[in-house]
Amino acid sequence: MKPVYRIVGVLLVVGGGVLGWRMLADRPDAAMPMTPAASAPPMPLPSAKTDWPAVASSPASQDSPLLPLDRPELAAHTLAAAREQGDSRSPPILRSEALPGPTEAELADPKQYAQYETRQHERLVSNYIKAANQALPGLRKDIARARAEGMAEADIAVGIEKSRRIAAMQKELMEKYPHLVTRDD
Repeated sequence: MKPVYRIVGVLLVVGGGVLGWRMLADRPDAAMPMTPAASAPPMPLPSAKTDWPAVASSPASQDSPLLPLDRPELAAHTLAAAREQGDSRSPPILRSEALPGPTEAELADPKQYAQYETRQHERLVSNYIKAANQALPGLRKDIARARAEGMAEADIAVGIEKSRRIAAMQKELMEKYPHLVTRDD
């Protein structure tokens, strides 16, 4: 496209916009204030915890079948209370005992620290082997139950693959660390 046509096109678009804006601005009913009206009351700020959030007072909100009829508490209040005080329905958090850290001597000597790291790794491997022993029978029962209930084969295949991978990792670790295998494993 030639540059002259581009310039003419831009001038036509700008001129049309200015003309249209002038025509709308000259209409008496089109005058819109540019600043907020001074007569509009300011939005009230919540003064206390009970004011937040504002309760809808329309008749439609009172007749809604989705609102709980026995507890007029707002969800925001119950969520705030749960955040501050915890949820009484939640189970207690179980804390595991702290594992012993390296001693000062182990921290000072690289060879002793390497032995400490080896002990930590072997503890991890041992825990995996034990956890796999507990998880695999449950997975196999779940797979059998899924087949009996007619679950889709693609979903069953996910469980089979998970079981296969856990068993393979367990076997690999048991071969690599035979001294960690107990009679229960």
